[in-house]
Amino acid sequence: MKEKRFKLELDEALITDTQKQLIGRYWNYDEENKKFVDKAKTVFQDNDMSLAANLSLINSLSTMRMAKLCKVCLNEFWLPVYSRTQFIYNITCHIDIPKYFTCEKCRILLKEEQLAKVEKERAKIVEQIREAYEQQRYKSLTGFEFKVLINTLKNNNYNTTLKYYGNQGSHGAFIKTLDKLDTLNLVQINQESMSEWYREILFVKETQEILSSILPFDPNKKETVLPENLDSSDADLNFANELKFFLYPNHDKSYLSPDFSTLIEIKEDIVLKKGTTFSAGGWIKKNGRINVSIVPTSEIEANTRSISMEKVPKEIGDLMNLHFYKLK
Repeated sequence: MKEKRFKLELDEALITDTQKQLIGRYWNYDEENKKFVDKAKTVFQDNDMSLAANLSLINSLSTMRMAKLCKVCLNEFWLPVYSRTQFIYNITCHIDIPKYFTCEKCRILLKEEQLAKVEKERAKIVEQIREAYEQQRYKSLTGFEFKVLINTLKNNNYNTTLKYYGNQGSHGAFIKTLDKLDTLNLVQINQESMSEWYREILFVKETQEILSSILPFDPNKKETVLPENLDSSDADLNFANELKFFLYPNHDKSYLSPDFSTLIEIKEDIVLKKGTTFSAGGWIKKNGRINVSIVPTSEIEANTRSISMEKVPKEIGDLMNLHFYKLK
């Protein structure tokens, strides 16, 4: 004989015979045909209570329980169900196959094991970072790369550091440096966070503490102290120097005044290195101003892309073709 995987418990101290009959009809399940014998509407048609009131009464005076096995410890648990929908969902057509779940005790143990695993992995990574600093791998960095390391750890906020280097026009060098720091285990990057514009730095606080124990590093101080082997003049080596500003027309000018002039507030250090070739251009706007841009030529070349002539407007294409014809 097949063992039943469900049972009905009644509160014998409070239930009346009429209520017992009502509850019995409600939970009367035909295992052979796999359906309830009577529809709920039929069961409740002889009283003037609402469907919600009847269900509330049934759940207050009885409990339908179904057997489930914990998939971890394999102990059997009789768990309550509160509606026919839950009952049908749990029993399905395979009444002889026990339903599996994770009991509360095993769920807590699994959570503790997962936390222990995460902590073990965290400790392993932090130890790798510690070894990298003890081995002085930071001495292989350029001044710029070391400055990126310090600023990233100081800010404790990737977006703050990204904005700083982005404003300097050196976003690409910043990202490239972070990847190098990750390779050297001087910082830990979340590999799933990596995109063209973003890197998530993990274990910043732990890395700060490790660095502080080895070098004169204080995240609250603004100045950057470079190791003895690094040249401070190299700290901005990879900055892409770029200057943009507007020239305004002089409407009340004398013969000594320039046709256009402006006052420029430099908010960040700008380094124009000797031997660097810059491209300068000016665009006259509709309001009479001139938009001036001075950019390293190498940056322009690195950030250009080719577009098929078939994809540009016909008027522009005709002008370019005429220009190339005259160059023959």
